Amino acid sequence: MFLTSEAAVRTPIYDLKAPKQTVSLTLNSDLYAKARSFDINASRVAEEALAYAVRVKLTEQVESEVAQDIAATNAYIAAHGHFGDSITEWMEQQRIEQRQVEQSNEAETVLVPKSPRSKRRRR
Repeated sequence: MFLTSEAAVRTPIYDLKAPKQTVSLTLNSDLYAKARSFDINASRVAEEALAYAVRVKLTEQVESEVAQDIAATNAYIAAHGHFGDSITEWMEQQRIEQRQVEQSNEAETVLVPKSPRSKRRRR
C-alpha cells in the first residue's frame, strides 16, 4: 500500500466519494495473472498508485511555486531593503529623538539647592 498513516490525516487530493469510472489499462499479462493469483485488487492498486503519482506532481508544483515566491521576495528585498531593517531604523530614530528631548529638558532644568536637614537627636 502506498499511503502511510501520515497521509491518511491529510486532506485528500481528490474526491473520495466520486463515482468509479471504468477505464482500460494495458498491463503485462504475466504480471496481471500473478497479481490475480495473490488476490491483489488491480483496480485498488492502480488507484493508489495514481493517487501517489498525483500527490508527487502536486508537491513538485507547490515547491516550484514556493521557490518562485522566495525568488520574488528576495528580489524585492534586494531592490527595496528588508522590512525589518526599516523598523529597526525607525526605532533607532525614535531613540535618538527621545534622547534629544531628554537632553533638552535637562538643559532647561534649574537646579534648586537643597535645604539643609535639621539633625534630630535619637532617643
